[in-house]
Amino acid sequence: MAKVKDISFGLIAGAALFGAIWLLARHPFAAGLMLALPIALYAVAYTALAPNDWFVTFRPEEGKVKIVVRGADEKGRGGVFVRFIMNWKDYTLDEENNVVLASLLGPGARKKWHDELLGYLGLAWVGIPLRDSVYQYRFKWAEYEQQAEGKYKLRLRDELTELVFLKPTQYVVVAPEAEVKGNVPVDFKYVLTVRVTNPYRAIFVADSWLVRLATAANGAIIPWLRTKEFEEINTGGDQEMVRRVLTLNTHNRVTNNGLDLGLEDEFGIRIDDVEIAEFDPKGGEKLREALVARKIAVEQATARKEEAGGEAAFIRETGKAEAKRLKALLKETEGKSLTALVGLALPSIAESLFRRKK
Repeated sequence: MAKVKDISFGLIAGAALFGAIWLLARHPFAAGLMLALPIALYAVAYTALAPNDWFVTFRPEEGKVKIVVRGADEKGRGGVFVRFIMNWKDYTLDEENNVVLASLLGPGARKKWHDELLGYLGLAWVGIPLRDSVYQYRFKWAEYEQQAEGKYKLRLRDELTELVFLKPTQYVVVAPEAEVKGNVPVDFKYVLTVRVTNPYRAIFVADSWLVRLATAANGAIIPWLRTKEFEEINTGGDQEMVRRVLTLNTHNRVTNNGLDLGLEDEFGIRIDDVEIAEFDPKGGEKLREALVARKIAVEQATARKEEAGGEAAFIRETGKAEAKRLKALLKETEGKSLTALVGLALPSIAESLFRRKK
């Protein structure tokens, strides 16, 4: 069926080209008007219609989608879902709006010829103005913005947007009221690498999907933090923390019916990775110094204890060895005085202790 459509389109295009050449040869003025008309229409569409989403809109960037709705208000909010406008090479949406490889769906996944033509021109069809429009929604997120070489600043974004990002994208999340072991309050920020696997669920089911995602991730990370000493946590991915967060993809909550739903099944979002970005005590530099001093004190106390234990063990072992030697001396010196016996043993003990001190 797809081949028949391709052949039909080729025949029509060939006939149109032949007609244009014939018209140009017989009626140059009329041919000039016919060539100028499409160019003028494209200029109007690109400069006036697409910026306002009338009839057409600008094609989304690679790895993103726009949403066409019907019956929305003048600001593009509300309305009934109609379809997605997607631009991602080798990928498409199946009947349930899951992002899949186009090759898995076969020839039926190909776009219509007029959609492909508009796509080449950087445009996409929306529909009849005042009836069909591009959906807009407010999206809040945080990201690191590079200020200088090797330096980044956290930037909070709050924008009205038409786009949904499908490709893996990084978002910064702040863990509120985070504490480490010992009830030490900390500022804890981490980066989630996330991709939307079902834009319909993410936008129309989750309702502020990033808020739901951050809530679920904090629910996994904050209890883990409370089991760790301040000195145990370093910047970078912790395997236990990563495992806890990635589990949310398949196990996030249990419904009243006993269904175990993950973030991907319920909201069409998937976490690919998590990494610690910032980790500092809330008391500032003084608290950090106090925690470091506590760590040093604990290590010194442990070292003294080990050293003391080592000395005691050495003396015990030395005592045992000298006791055996004394028994041997007793046999050899039967009949000698006790003073003479101790005089023979003490130099050996003193020499051993002297070697230990060195």
